[in-house]
Amino acid sequence: MTRDELRACFVRRDAQNEENEAIKKEDAALVQERNGILSERDSIRTKDAEFSVLEQAIMTDKEALAKRIEAFNAKQGELSKKERAETTKDINDQSEELKKRIDAYVTRKKAFIEDVKAFDAKVETFNQKKDALGTRTDKLGDEQDKWREECGNRPYDEADELALKKEKEAAKKAAGQ
Repeated sequence: MTRDELRACFVRRDAQNEENEAIKKEDAALVQERNGILSERDSIRTKDAEFSVLEQAIMTDKEALAKRIEAFNAKQGELSKKERAETTKDINDQSEELKKRIDAYVTRKKAFIEDVKAFDAKVETFNQKKDALGTRTDKLGDEQDKWREECGNRPYDEADELALKKEKEAAKKAAGQ
């Protein structure tokens, strides 16, 4: 292999090593990002379970109120005017309290749904980054295989290697000044 061919092989190898290090750093960042996403996912699952419990409690209270109204309507004629007024007021108060709980639930649920949408977008972005990194890794592997075929087993003069190392050191010193 000529000195110029050897130089070209070394340049390619150095570029591949730099890309490998960049991929490692990006992979480490993705691992941290993944851990954050998993933690956020767990939080969303917990909140979702809480909403299910709240929804079930509201439905139970709504059914109990409906039964109370049905029973009141069935025996309304048996009650005195005062008992009807008191029961009506009590039912209206219970209905108003239930309505406030439902409104609060709906407001919180809407905010939660927006949080879930933002989380889904974050997951999609993460997956795109992960796929892009996988593509870069595959490309680097292909380039390394090609380098091994074209440069890895070809004979060269060791004096050329030493001369190229000196050139590289001189270039580093010149760049540092």
